[in-house]
Amino acid sequence: TGGLGFIGSNLVDLLLEKNYFVINIDKISYSSNFYNTKDFINSKNYKFIKCNIGDKKIKNILYKFNRTMTKINDPLTLPCGQVIKNRVCKAAMTERIALGNNFTNQKHIELYKMWGTGDIGILLTGNVQVHRDNLEGPANVAIEADTYKEQMPMLKKWAEAATQEGSRLWMQISHAGRQTPGEINMSPMSPSDVQLKIPGRKYGKPIPMTEEDIQDVINRFVFTAKIARESGFDGIQLHSAHGYLLSQFLSPDINQRTDTWGGSLENRARIHLEIIKKCREEVGNDFAISIKKFIPIDQKKDSLGANSSIFKPLSRADLMYSFPSAKVYANSWT
Repeated sequence: TGGLGFIGSNLVDLLLEKNYFVINIDKISYSSNFYNTKDFINSKNYKFIKCNIGDKKIKNILYKFNRTMTKINDPLTLPCGQVIKNRVCKAAMTERIALGNNFTNQKHIELYKMWGTGDIGILLTGNVQVHRDNLEGPANVAIEADTYKEQMPMLKKWAEAATQEGSRLWMQISHAGRQTPGEINMSPMSPSDVQLKIPGRKYGKPIPMTEEDIQDVINRFVFTAKIARESGFDGIQLHSAHGYLLSQFLSPDINQRTDTWGGSLENRARIHLEIIKKCREEVGNDFAISIKKFIPIDQKKDSLGANSSIFKPLSRADLMYSFPSAKVYANSWT
């Protein structure tokens, strides 16, 4: 019954071996903190009955269950109509193999050609930056309006190499904000001037963004999404986790603005909504748009969580999928 897919087939196998059949599973979700079979069984929140698996009635129930349970090789059709060949997704990992001009090169093509042969449904790239002065690392790929034409041929080869075996390639799009390494920029952009301080690392004092800066960043995200589509990518993932600019706007500790871009959760999420809506207008309805969003470790500070309502104004056609993440550079929101 509901919930078994989260626990996994190993639990089902174990129960069958011991002639147990689960008759009632409820209240199970990603927040239940059951990470393995032992924790699940010891929770005592679920009802089991002893039965004979050989009974015709039980056999029939198990047969129906096995037919309806989603399997890892099952294809997935997104609301935009895009079909993912299976349920496997390679998570985004920063590559840091760009050239000195922050362009895509042959290394990206060879790497994703290899991953593309791995029977993976979705390949998420490492964070492609929208602003070369605010990188996550010195060898990031950056796409900007005044130089994109020079690397367009290699971007197309990147997409072609990754998708030749049927994988979907989604570009993760990011802006490091105050988390730009000091070696790159000692005056990075951020919603406010709250500086990131980590022992052994150097980060500059951020400059609070003006209204013009915010609109420019929105346009840069939308432009990069447009180039992703034109170069053959199947979708994008907006990076709003791990302490980068979009997650800085969400943080009540980092975002100390008093205008329409700060204060309430709705205001702090405004930049996300603007980017997503304008991206959808630019790329059309058959292109995947997803977001990697931050779940705070200390949720007492805010109501932002895995089921946050901040994206509810967007239809499913605007935002395809949300990837929750709790990783941060500094403690909690800061």
